[in-house]
Amino acid sequence: MAMKRLVFLVPGFFGFTSVGALSYFRDVEITLRRALAKRGVEARIVRCATQPTASIPRRADRLRRQVISHGGLEARDLHFVGHSTGGLDVRMLLTPGVKIATGNTEERIARRTRTAISVCTPHHCTPLANYFLTLQG
Repeated sequence: MAMKRLVFLVPGFFGFTSVGALSYFRDVEITLRRALAKRGVEARIVRCATQPTASIPRRADRLRRQVISHGGLEARDLHFVGHSTGGLDVRMLLTPGVKIATGNTEERIARRTRTAISVCTPHHCTPLANYFLTLQG
């Protein structure tokens, strides 16, 4: 039986799920798990692996595939927390009409999504990227 609620933690540019004992979302995961338990909410938290320096479409496709592999198409509720570029990955995956892959998995994921939170996400570009759009860049 698939988990009813899944929470996906999506890291940003150069993101990693863990390096040795260091976990990208360690404190977030611990705090979130405690807060959910305190409220009696049962959910599985998934730390997503990304392609750290890939394009947003490639990263969004990798996220899509991870949602599917963790039972996201059978879950009742999906929740996403994207940090930095991870927020852009989530936004692309959930944007109506965006096609990342053949079929309709993006739409099916979006229908099950209840929340999408972006933390420090550069929705309007970054200072470094903006520099390269200037005459000096």
